[in-house]
Amino acid sequence: MESDILALVARSSLVMGLGLVAALLLRRRSAALRHRLLVLAFAAAVVVGPVAAIVPTWRLPLPVPTPSDLSASAVGVTSVPPVASASPTASTGRALAARGPSISLAEALLGLWLVGACAATVRLLAGCFIVNRLCASAAAPTDNGWKRLLAQVSDRYGLGQAVCVGVTDRQDVLATFGAVNPTVLLPAASRGWTSERLRVVLLHELAHIKRADWPAQLFAEAVCALYWFNPLFWLACARLRHEGERACDDEVLAVGVRPDVYAEHLIEIARAHRHTPWAVVVPMARPSTLERRVTAMLSTRIDRRTPGRGVVAVTAAVVVAVMVVVAGLTVSAQSDALSVEGTIFDPTGGVLPGANVALVDANKTAVPATTDRAGRFRFQPVEAGSYVLEASLPGFKSLRHEFTLATGSGRTHAITLQVGSLEETITATAKRPAAGQAAARTAPVRMGGNIRVPSKVLDVHPVYPEAMQTAGLEGVVPINAVIGIDGSVVSVRVASAQVNPEFAASAVTAVRQWRFTPTLLNGAPVEVEMSVSISFKLTD
Repeated sequence: MESDILALVARSSLVMGLGLVAALLLRRRSAALRHRLLVLAFAAAVVVGPVAAIVPTWRLPLPVPTPSDLSASAVGVTSVPPVASASPTASTGRALAARGPSISLAEALLGLWLVGACAATVRLLAGCFIVNRLCASAAAPTDNGWKRLLAQVSDRYGLGQAVCVGVTDRQDVLATFGAVNPTVLLPAASRGWTSERLRVVLLHELAHIKRADWPAQLFAEAVCALYWFNPLFWLACARLRHEGERACDDEVLAVGVRPDVYAEHLIEIARAHRHTPWAVVVPMARPSTLERRVTAMLSTRIDRRTPGRGVVAVTAAVVVAVMVVVAGLTVSAQSDALSVEGTIFDPTGGVLPGANVALVDANKTAVPATTDRAGRFRFQPVEAGSYVLEASLPGFKSLRHEFTLATGSGRTHAITLQVGSLEETITATAKRPAAGQAAARTAPVRMGGNIRVPSKVLDVHPVYPEAMQTAGLEGVVPINAVIGIDGSVVSVRVASAQVNPEFAASAVTAVRQWRFTPTLLNGAPVEVEMSVSISFKLTD
């Protein structure tokens, strides 16, 4: 879980960092294009996590030195323990662990993140509440000149929605708020403004509404609340606000307002304006950025064109492509320690060359391998995560071992494959009795078995019980048996309780008399399990 969270933070930070770099490289292009790019970067940073779960991954190997501690544990898998030395610190840690559960580092970081996210969210909601109160207490202008100018500017921008204008009692409020019902908040001093200044202000504020700057800024602030610990997001959010103001300045100048006249109005308004701490509004005259804005609007070499749909579509496609690449990026440390390796043995300690081994990751992707002449296998490089190790060889029982590979450590396995069990199916038949007549006693029908290893040297066929034949009954007897080191059957057990006792007795009597050649493993005799299925059938 910790690795997934760190990967999400790394991917979103990389996307946002690339967005800031791209905005810097496009400094000679229009502010409107940079603003759209940053909005797309915020959106990409949000969805890069879910996208990472569905896109194919590609690895970026990095030569990172890691420890060589190796460990493993499982039934049939022998661990190679890491070398460790006792120390007061380790003893203290064990003593503390014995006292009771403690808070892990991941839990502590999650709690810290929740506190910061809640604080940033409260700040955002408080700003919305304050501005809503200002909107409720603001008075609509009664001068018909206001309404006439508002209608003219709305028509100039082609706005199809009604825009509310409210005059507050404060001297430092000049901002746009809202998306569905946008509102322009004006300071108390606006009652004495000239019609020229009023027109300039409305041109700027309604440009924000035309460009949907407020929803974009609110979305960026919400993302910053989630990533409050990451300065890249706050830097991008401030840059987004600045580029939005620059883009609205370009809209005003495109209408025909002279740059020097527009700059003079901005400076006069900024003298009565203090920094607004509410992240939910887009103020027109922010003193901290006013100098750069005035310099930009007086420059004749700056691109002020609004990007067309084609340019925006291409920019969005590039951002999506970069996001997909970042979503699939996985950094893996390429080192000798971060590997999965081991040796496969038989029960006598001999190595097993040619055994099939597969390493299956959490996505069910299997990487096959075969043991060499010394019985060894190796998977490298391997990234941290959950895996399943599978091993098989004809004549031996297959092994499946689940384990977790931690970052900076590898796994070595000493695997012992047990001898597999034999399976044999035998069918005993007899002639079906005529209807209504008792069938004459016939000689037992012997059906031979077939087994490969070990070889059967004495085969005794089961006898069809006379009573079962006379009654016209059939049945199947599953048997589990053990062949001893001398080839004799040392253990016979009926594997099901749903078997007729006469069928079971006949089958057990026959199997007990079987003899086999000893099963040799590296020249030494071993016991082997055997599964037998004996069927009693009647023929016409």
